[in-house]
Amino acid sequence: MEVDESTLRTILLTYKHKTHSVDSNGGIISNADIDFYMNNDMIYVVEPKPAKRYGDFFLRQIAKLEGVINDMDRVKLD
Repeated sequence: MEVDESTLRTILLTYKHKTHSVDSNGGIISNADIDFYMNNDMIYVVEPKPAKRYGDFFLRQIAKLEGVINDMDRVKLD
């Protein structure tokens, strides 16, 4: 960026402040896609781990189970 160090620091801190909110328990949570912190003159960027999608996994397993049950219903036992 074509700005001096203090202006960049102000822009980054403003971004960090604007992308945080307070949850129902009073805790601070981030709404940003990335997180960063500054240590002296260095900026460290941290990518958050992707959230595990348990709901999708269980829905796929339910669909598979329903398919197995349908297949079993079609089989005629002697």
